Amino acid sequence: PNAQPYLLGRPTDVAWDPQGNIFVSDGYTNSRVVKYDKWGKFLASVGSRGAAPSQMNTPHGLQVDAKGNVYVADRGNNRIQVFDNNGGFKAQYLNVGAPWAICISPGAHQYLFTSNSNGIGDFNNGEIYKMELDGKVVGRFGTAGKQMKEFGSIHEIDCRDPNAIIVGELTNWRAQKLLLRAPAGATNTGRFNPATWKYGTRSTPVRDETHPPFPSGRRCENDFRPSEPAAPGTAGPNRRVW
Repeated sequence: PNAQPYLLGRPTDVAWDPQGNIFVSDGYTNSRVVKYDKWGKFLASVGSRGAAPSQMNTPHGLQVDAKGNVYVADRGNNRIQVFDNNGGFKAQYLNVGAPWAICISPGAHQYLFTSNSNGIGDFNNGEIYKMELDGKVVGRFGTAGKQMKEFGSIHEIDCRDPNAIIVGELTNWRAQKLLLRAPAGATNTGRFNPATWKYGTRSTPVRDETHPPFPSGRRCENDFRPSEPAAPGTAGPNRRVW
C-alpha cells in the first residue's frame, strides 16, 4: 500500500516512549517509521525508500531510549539511524553491519545492543555489538553457526539485564541466554573493553545457558579456545558440564 497514516505494509517492530507514544517500523513495503499517540492517533511519519539520511531500506527493528530518541535498525542500508521524538534526524551508525535486531537496556546507563545477523541462506555474519547510545562500540561477541555461543539469524534481543541477554534465532529455531562477564582479574566497570573482549577465546570466559536446560537440570559453562573444540554437551579440555 501507499504510505498512509493508518495503512501499514508488513511492519517489523513496535516500541513506546516514556509518554506512551507508539512507534512502528513500517518495514518491508513503506520503509518508514510511524508515530501514534497512546490512543492510536496518527502524529507523524518519517522515511521513504532510499539510502540518504532519513530514508530507509527495510527498517527491521526499532527502540526508544529514556529521552525519547528513536533508534532504527535500517537493515538494507547497513546502519542504525537515530531520530528525535518528532522524527528529526540526529545520527547514523555505520560500523555495525546489517542490524536485524536491536535492544536498549533500561537503567541509568543505557546500552544499545545490535545484531549483524547472517541471512537465512548463509552463515557469513552473526556477531552482536554492545554500544553506547552515542554509537561507540564497547564490545563485540559471537559468530554465525549452530553451536552454543554461535548464532543463526538473530531476530530478537532481550536486554532487560545488560549482563544477561536473551537472543531469538530464526534459522537455528532456538533462544539462547548469554551471561556476560569480564575476564578474571579485570576491573568490573560494567563495560566491555574491546581490547580484551574477544568472544570465544581462552582469555575471555563467557558463560551461556540454553533453554530448556539439560534433562537433569544441569547448565553448561563454556570457556573454550577454537583450536580445542568439544562436542556440544560433552566434557573436554575446554568444556565442563555439571
